[in-house]
Amino acid sequence: MSPRNTLRLPNLLVIGAQKCGTTWLYERLRRHPDIFLSKTKELSFFGKQDARRDLEVYAENFLEAGSARYVGEATPGYFWARDRSRNFFGSGPRQLQLHTALAVRDALGADVRLILLLRHPVHRAVSAFMHHFKQGRIAARDRILDLQKRLLDFDFRYGVVEMGFYERHYWPWERVFGTDKMLVLFTDDVLVDPVSTLERVTDFLDIPLVDVEGAERMIHGGLKLAISDNTLTVDADDPETRETLHRNGLGETGFPRVHHEEILELQEIYGPDIAFVERRFGRPDLGWHVAPRLEDFLIPRAPNEQEDRARNVEQ
Repeated sequence: MSPRNTLRLPNLLVIGAQKCGTTWLYERLRRHPDIFLSKTKELSFFGKQDARRDLEVYAENFLEAGSARYVGEATPGYFWARDRSRNFFGSGPRQLQLHTALAVRDALGADVRLILLLRHPVHRAVSAFMHHFKQGRIAARDRILDLQKRLLDFDFRYGVVEMGFYERHYWPWERVFGTDKMLVLFTDDVLVDPVSTLERVTDFLDIPLVDVEGAERMIHGGLKLAISDNTLTVDADDPETRETLHRNGLGETGFPRVHHEEILELQEIYGPDIAFVERRFGRPDLGWHVAPRLEDFLIPRAPNEQEDRARNVEQ
């Protein structure tokens, strides 16, 4: 292959966060004529601290980019600053974990554009918990808080709870790239007005807003949830959810549950990070400081615009 300085490497990355709508954004951006995104959404090239990185192999994902102004990929795990030494309740070391951000800068340069989506951390954690059950990584008997309290290696690998400590994960990126190369979006805004959210993206990239038809269409729906005995659990009566469970060989031994008390505990755990988001980005209007009700995790049964939007981001 050509020498490194002739390789077509990304100048645009969607860096996270997991279960915040990155699939929706990836699908929308890859339709834009000025943007080429890798056919595989998550390349995870910079995701492992000690991985040996072959830029020529990485560049093979972008051989068809042609003259596109932006070339990139979307790996939501990039945002996550993994640190085994950090205590679950926040009393451990809070040193910056710069390795992923530095690896991106060293390989792609300081001018790469970064897009980050954030979601209420409690909603994100519950969504991730159910997602990993769907993938067969979590058993029906597992409890969401136990994943990091007792199964530390599990949460280090998958970040069900850990991913929501937004302040610690955000600072390395701002420290390395500054604010002018980063766009921070919120899942809440995608649900309310996806077209305006896309317009923020195109303004950030200085390209025209095009092809917004179907911006509210579902891209990647998750398991539909129901309330039973003051807990959240999988809605096995939903046909699409039932089909997903059957396809993945799940459901014979029951479903995981998230108790209302666990929602409240997660809200308390994430309190400092919610305050950080409200303060750093000037968004107290998001209402994240109010603990979600169990009803807030449900998708309406009736097919309507609200349901389309709720499924539009990765539930």
